[in-house]
Amino acid sequence: IGAPEKPLSDLGQISYRSFWCRAILEILIKLEKESISVIELMRLTSFKFEDVVLALKFLGLLKYIEGGYAICADKALVEEKMKKFP
Repeated sequence: IGAPEKPLSDLGQISYRSFWCRAILEILIKLEKESISVIELMRLTSFKFEDVVLALKFLGLLKYIEGGYAICADKALVEEKMKKFP
């Protein structure tokens, strides 16, 4: 699993966050099953756990529900988010 050297500069954080968000959205838009875990996203992207979580939080797709976190995104929401990461 690869990751940029940390701590990131402000500009580096903006650049990588955009990259991480775009990559995760591309997976979610193509997803053919009903759900996916952070661990699965890590495996598919080779991103570190904290980078996946950071991107999901930034996108507003990680929600606290009944004592745990869940990725909450339907196709329409993911498509809307994709417009912000061309």
